[in-house]
Amino acid sequence: DPYTNSAAKAILSFDHIPLHRRLAILGKFKLGKPDDVASIRRDSITGSPALVYDAGIHDMHFGKGRRCGSVSRDGWAKDQAEVADVYREGRMCAVRPRVCGNWFWTICDQKPGAVMARADGTVRAAPEPGTLALVLVALIAAGVFKRSRRVIR
Repeated sequence: DPYTNSAAKAILSFDHIPLHRRLAILGKFKLGKPDDVASIRRDSITGSPALVYDAGIHDMHFGKGRRCGSVSRDGWAKDQAEVADVYREGRMCAVRPRVCGNWFWTICDQKPGAVMARADGTVRAAPEPGTLALVLVALIAAGVFKRSRRVIR
């Protein structure tokens, strides 16, 4: 039962995703720039080796304005796979299987230190998990030492 409403309606309905992230996902879709191409199987979702996908399919939009909260793929054959475009912002991914044009969301995490190659061939590196913490510690330390230095004459 292929989805017949607009992509905007489906993406913007994922209201647990912050609005600025939903708008970014919609912009990527309109530009035809998915972040990944994934394979949906009976028990998993896989794509780029830099990402780890949750297997769950949530809030799937299908047909004419229909929506299913969670989706079971128990009836799928063990070797069945469907290709899907993935639009990622933070840990949230909006996914659109090519076979039907339905929309759903799932969680996907980038592996620490992994290099993420987008579906369009561009590459972006993931920061190491401690990078932000180290930068904050360094800034605090710099501020403390700067204040504690006294000029002796």
